[in-house]
Amino acid sequence: MASFTLRRIAQAVLVAAIMSFFLYVMLSLLPGDPVDVMLEGNPAVTPELVAQMRKLYGADQPVLQQYGHWLARLATGDLGYSNSQFKPVLAVLGPALAQTSKLMVLTFTISVALAIVLGCVAALKPGGWLDNVISFFAFACISSPAFWLALIFLMVFSVKLHWFPATATALDPNIGLLEQLRYYVLPVLTLTLFNTGQYVRYVRASMIETLNADFIRTARAKGLGWFTVVTRHALRNALVPVVTLMALGFGTLMSGALVIEAMFGVQGMGKAIYDAVMMKDFNVAMVGMLFATIVTLLASLAADLAYGWLDPRISLQ
Repeated sequence: MASFTLRRIAQAVLVAAIMSFFLYVMLSLLPGDPVDVMLEGNPAVTPELVAQMRKLYGADQPVLQQYGHWLARLATGDLGYSNSQFKPVLAVLGPALAQTSKLMVLTFTISVALAIVLGCVAALKPGGWLDNVISFFAFACISSPAFWLALIFLMVFSVKLHWFPATATALDPNIGLLEQLRYYVLPVLTLTLFNTGQYVRYVRASMIETLNADFIRTARAKGLGWFTVVTRHALRNALVPVVTLMALGFGTLMSGALVIEAMFGVQGMGKAIYDAVMMKDFNVAMVGMLFATIVTLLASLAADLAYGWLDPRISLQ
């Protein structure tokens, strides 16, 4: 298991290094550069001043050389400064990461727990009325766009019923935890429904296949009850193909919830990365996208380790 883990970690580090290079190159292809943003709207700008500023910030160097300097600073822990907000990158992304972490952890935990329960219940009697109800719920979640769900929840729970705040823009981090959670109910509910449908379908399909396996019939022949068979024998084997989907979904929540963050006023990583790209704030955009990539790789690494725990034969191959 140790060698299996080390191989996966080495692969993750290599992929992160390759992705950092491609992300830097893609950002460099955007029109303009940080110097243009800093000097935009200044009537006293002269071509000589622009040339001096580009030389000062290294914007006149080849892309490979710029990437090398950026990588060297990153290795020393220097993430750089925001060209649009004039403060360290960590000070810009720190609050956004805190908001996104709350959103993604709550969403992922509820989605996975709900999908496992509903998928197992639906798989016990395929074609039954309970299976049909759960399948209808799953297809409804898959077919409903996230922005449409957000609009419905805003109209019903915020505008009509006044149960929850419509936006988290004015969220004070100094208030109590329970009060903070009120601001996250609607975005978490939206993302949970949007993600749960596909999880339920995968868990159901995998459970049906596993419950028809020979070792399940053997366990039943020994007199074990359905609850023991499902929880101790079937579920562990059924989760092996589902773990990949869940791991990728966890990584997507880091920066892929931009629409939901915008609609509910959550100042998260997706919004921060989008604003940085629009403002040509390359340091913030680069660090934000690289961090989202690393989270996705860590989720994939966790999935690989979960394979080895769910089925020890995988780590021995």
